[in-house]
Parts: sequence; structure tokens; C-alpha cells
Amino acid sequence: VLVSSLGLLGAPDLARAGCASRIFMLVAREVQRRPELVIEVGKPDAVLAALGRRLVATPTMGFLFGTGGLASLEQALAQRLPAGCQVIGASTQMLQALVPRCATGQTATELRHEGEEGQITLMLGSFPDAVARAFHLPEELCMELAGAETDAAAAAELLKRDLPTGDDWKTVVLLPLPMRFHPVRVLKAYQRCCPNAAIIGGAAGEQLLLHALGKTR
Repeated sequence: VLVSSLGLLGAPDLARAGCASRIFMLVAREVQRRPELVIEVGKPDAVLAALGRRLVATPTMGFLFGTGGLASLEQALAQRLPAGCQVIGASTQMLQALVPRCATGQTATELRHEGEEGQITLMLGSFPDAVARAFHLPEELCMELAGAETDAAAAAELLKRDLPTGDDWKTVVLLPLPMRFHPVRVLKAYQRCCPNAAIIGGAAGEQLLLHALGKTR
């Protein structure tokens, strides 16, 4: 009953409850380890505040897309997200998100579209038993992979780098910028390095975002 009750609190209130006693602290830690996924769309400050109220578990990964410059988000993400949370994202011209909407005491979902400058959509997830890692492939490396004689040669070049590769990875998300290389060649090379992974993603806009170890770039 106590776990279920504390699970109704948002992250700030759950942290305050954990300070009440040792029992509450242990229960709060258990609640924060439950898998969870939340999403919101709107102005950056409003989105981060809304997710802070709704999020119960400590986020471990996320995806962020915005309709403007992403550099201004660096400080906000560093202040609001735990150091262990891995986030990737990109700029885009239009946002679309399925977000919760409360009406007449019931929770439903609403498909929202945003095209106004300076909007973001942020999805945060807590998967404590999974490993997530955000990484970046520079353009020079991608061009080298695309120009390799074979997919096997390109894969061998990837394996020399400090990148998440191997049989244990189950999902890889690739967000290529419109550049001078063919992204399919890079995808095939990465598939060879992660043979058991499902690779998903799509073409990004003009900017990419990576947040790891408390830093955004």
C-alpha cells in the first residue's frame, strides 16, 4: 500500500517524502526504480516543469526534438536531469507528440502538433535494469565509413572506436544530419557491429543534441 501511495507522487514530492524517515526513504528508492515513460510538448521551461511533476522514477534515457536552436537548452538540461540520464535529439521544423490530457477526472491522450519556433518535445524514460548510452559519430568518420570498399571494412573501422557495439545491444537509434555521405552505408556498418540490435531513427534537421554525464553538446 505504501509503495502504491508514494507512486502517485511526482519526483519533487517523492524526494520530500523520502526525507521523512528511513522506511519512507527505502520505499521511495524502490518506487524510483520502477520502469516509467513520460512525454510532454511545449516551451522548454514548461515541458521540464511538467515532466518534473509527473515523473516518479529517476530517468535514465530520453529523446528531445525542438523547432529552434538547441544550444539554449544546455543549462536547463544540466539543472533538471540527473547525471546518469542519456539524451539524444535533433532540431526539426514540426513536432508531433501523443501527450496525456486530464478531462472530467479521467486521463486520456491527445495528439498535439507544434510548429512554432522555440518549442520542444521531450520524452524521458526510466529503465533501471537496462543500459543506455548516447554517442556521436563525427562527419569525418561517417564519410570514411561510407567510402569503405565493403560493409565489413566499415564495420572494422567502427570497432576501433569507443562506441556501443557487440551482441548485447538490442536497440540503436541513429539520427543522421543531411551531409555529404550516404547514411545507409553507415547503418549497414553499424548493423554488423550490433547484429542483435534493431536499428531505428530518421533524418534530423540542422542540429543534433547529445546529453550525457550531465553535459550537453
